[in-house]
Amino acid sequence: MNPGTLLHNVVIGGLCRAGRLRHALGVYRQMNDAHPPDFLTYTKLVHGLSKARRLRDAVQVLQEMVSARHVPDNTTLTVVVQSLCLGDRVDDARELVEEMLHRGMAANAITYSALVDGLCKCERLDEAVALVETMAERGCAPTVVTYNSIITGFCRARRVDEAHGFMEQMVAEGCHPDIITYTALIGGFCKSRDVGRGLELLGEVTRRGFTPDIVTYSTVIDGLCKAGRLRDAVDIFEEMSCAPTAITYNSLIGGYCRAGDMDEAIRLLGKMVDDKCAPDVVTYTTLMSAFCKMGRLDDAYELFQQMVANKLSPDVVTFTSLVDGLCGEGRMEDALELLEEITRRGCPPTIYTYNCVVDGYCKANQVRKAEELVADFRSRGFVPNTVTYNILVAGCCRAGRTDQALQYLDQLNSEGGPCPTSVAMYAIILDALCRDGRTDDAVQFYEEMIQRGYVPAAATFATVVFALCKAHQPQQAHELLEEMIKYGHTPGPGTCDAVVSAYCRAGMIQKADELASELRLYTDKSSS
Repeated sequence: MNPGTLLHNVVIGGLCRAGRLRHALGVYRQMNDAHPPDFLTYTKLVHGLSKARRLRDAVQVLQEMVSARHVPDNTTLTVVVQSLCLGDRVDDARELVEEMLHRGMAANAITYSALVDGLCKCERLDEAVALVETMAERGCAPTVVTYNSIITGFCRARRVDEAHGFMEQMVAEGCHPDIITYTALIGGFCKSRDVGRGLELLGEVTRRGFTPDIVTYSTVIDGLCKAGRLRDAVDIFEEMSCAPTAITYNSLIGGYCRAGDMDEAIRLLGKMVDDKCAPDVVTYTTLMSAFCKMGRLDDAYELFQQMVANKLSPDVVTFTSLVDGLCGEGRMEDALELLEEITRRGCPPTIYTYNCVVDGYCKANQVRKAEELVADFRSRGFVPNTVTYNILVAGCCRAGRTDQALQYLDQLNSEGGPCPTSVAMYAIILDALCRDGRTDDAVQFYEEMIQRGYVPAAATFATVVFALCKAHQPQQAHELLEEMIKYGHTPGPGTCDAVVSAYCRAGMIQKADELASELRLYTDKSSS
């Protein structure tokens, strides 16, 4: 080895380790024919640049390495590919691999797997599958790492049956699943609310001689808790062979909170502390949110104080739970004070936090204050969303200000409106128009709703049908009943009886008899 090159390599390696990449590149650029860069020079520099995410420089040095007739090893190429993928430059990574192959380098399964993983993390699953097929065509068999990326990607996209199909494919090709494969699939099934299949796979894990780790157990416990199968979750918790983490405890605590069993949730918090497993922000926020929803604000604040005493910083979700609880109890002044405190603590509220206060004002029949708050947070740079307008529309309708609710809807439907409208918004206004006795306006508004692509729910159809019957318009009510059926809704007995009765009150007995016969036939057909 050239002594000068060796010295330069030592310097470049030291500069890369120290994170001084600009100086390392400077030393590299100074190397000349007397002290030419060698394989080690390029490798050290490419690894250092990739680690520092200086990807353009890393790719350039790699290309210069090939031009200097030094063939990079697969580890070096893989490092660059992984870094490009992490930097959301998957297409550049793909082009780099193809360029290296064109220059005579043979990419191995590790490099391909890094690229497959990058495509999966970008949710480009079909391209990832096609690349796996290309690997096989080029004589490079996919490994368990390759398949794990595919299976994890499909599970994340809730395409769990397809993910399971890939596991069967890998087994058929002689590639054996590992604990990562099973954990990904178990998580996929549990998140898709198919906990039964998740449990079946957990059984398969132990039968195949694998020891489930805490990630696997926590995944199953979380799925069972969200499915309301707390007893099963506790059984697995008590039988598992590894120490639970905060994530495991949080799943169980969340399950008990959803079930309204706060005594058991607090008991678990105590057990968590006894087991030397420190509760985190999620633990406290979950409990506080549940107490707030139950109106037990004193218990929520006690936990808040405990959380702060444990040197945990409440996040915006924690504060929002308290704000929501205060609003639910009608303590609007306290909610506003807390909103200001959140800002002072450097934890800016989110649109969801503001929506809680807007909703509190509307439910307290203080719609004007809700509108003032919306104007205030708009001045602070927050943009109201569809939920905000749903709340305002509902508040206006409850306060008898239906025309104002219609104005809000017009604002949203106008070009450049701040957010989309929603079927809920139309349903609320339609209900208010019917309640106000504005039946003709309600029918016109219903037609606009249909034109905009919103199909009312069965309850909304029924509201308008009843309004038409009350307004002595049985024929129009009958027509709407038929539209209701056309859109796939089954009218309830009360709705049907209302139209028949309206015909009778109008002296149209034959129409009433015909409709009653039609509805009997429809009911018989639906039940058969």
